[in-house]
Amino acid sequence: MKKRILGVLVASLCASQAMAETRTLSMGGSGVANGNYIQAGFINPALMARFEDRDNVGLVFPSLAFSASDEDKLIDTIDNFQDSYDRLESLLDSGSTDVNAIEEARNEVKQSFQDIRGDVSFNADIYAQLAIPANLVSIALYIHAQPTVFTGPRLNGDDLDVIANATNSDQLEDLKSAGIAVGSLRTDLGLVLAKNFDIGDNKLAIGVTPKLQRIDTFAYAATIQSFDEDNFDAKDYSTDDNFFNIDVGVTYNIDNWSVGLVGKNLISQSVKSAPFFNLGLLGNVDYSVADLPLVYDFKPEFVAGVGYRSKSFTVSADVDLTAQNYLHMATASQLLLFGEEIKQQFVRAGAEFDLWRTLQLRVGYRHDLKGNFDDAITAGLGFSPFGRLHINLMGSYVSDRNFGAGAQLAFTF
Repeated sequence: MKKRILGVLVASLCASQAMAETRTLSMGGSGVANGNYIQAGFINPALMARFEDRDNVGLVFPSLAFSASDEDKLIDTIDNFQDSYDRLESLLDSGSTDVNAIEEARNEVKQSFQDIRGDVSFNADIYAQLAIPANLVSIALYIHAQPTVFTGPRLNGDDLDVIANATNSDQLEDLKSAGIAVGSLRTDLGLVLAKNFDIGDNKLAIGVTPKLQRIDTFAYAATIQSFDEDNFDAKDYSTDDNFFNIDVGVTYNIDNWSVGLVGKNLISQSVKSAPFFNLGLLGNVDYSVADLPLVYDFKPEFVAGVGYRSKSFTVSADVDLTAQNYLHMATASQLLLFGEEIKQQFVRAGAEFDLWRTLQLRVGYRHDLKGNFDDAITAGLGFSPFGRLHINLMGSYVSDRNFGAGAQLAFTF
């Protein structure tokens, strides 16, 4: 067996890398009520109406962020398994009569097989926006791409017997355990329109974003002995569809306080993946049905927020009003892959300290109300000389093997 599995798992992540609105992410992902106009396409179209008199043009290019998780050291354990498998395969092919060496190699394969657990996930964003704020109608054009990738093993317990009894490499090839790589890439090209309305001494901002949307899906699975990058052709395992969609948002300001509500992707989309080719048995699940696809359901997302802003201090808190399926995958497909339905619904909070309009310190926190994902701590640093050039950095931390980072360059004139 060649060392192919690890290479393909990593390649599937790297190939999907795109990188997000970094200021938002450094504050835990919050800002629906309390962001500013250069964040409008990413978080709430109504924010396009929040600008200062001196603002004429805003440009974000690029804004990049990613998060990755390998909590159970899956990549390391697969690597160990491949090394031990290759040693046993070599001994069996060589016709070695060293019984002790063969038995030792066989035990190493069994142990490394039993050590395999967990999964690897990767999420990323790339965001860019050109914004022209104005009292009549504020306008922005943006692009936002969000890849999400999941890779993991599906083990078949009968493979331990195959390892224990194989007397040649052909018998060793009868392993039925498999690896999978699934995910999606959603890319939006949107036009943000927003306007402020005076209500007494307060302001109501309304924003709308009609957008073109492309959704790519990716689904690859193969038995562990045939998971080979030489046979790997992404075109065979991907699909893409184009749609029209729309976001709508509002914010309402009362002195230094604000509240906000946004509905994103208000038109539901359902996309089928490519089938799992030539899979047969995947772990303990029978995938022998021909042309079996996964289904991705992209449903509307509603988020409410509240915020407070002063000259040097900003605090925001958001809550998802709707739970979303993990990976945007339909429930039936989740049950097929994971044996359970996995939903996520986050509460986010963050704060920013602005020192002399030159240095910004940011912190944030994110919690999953469904309890399926661990809490995340976020932090960021901004440097904005003269309030015109903006360099933002961020990081997120869940554990030593679950973290994220990002960077952003923006200009306001």
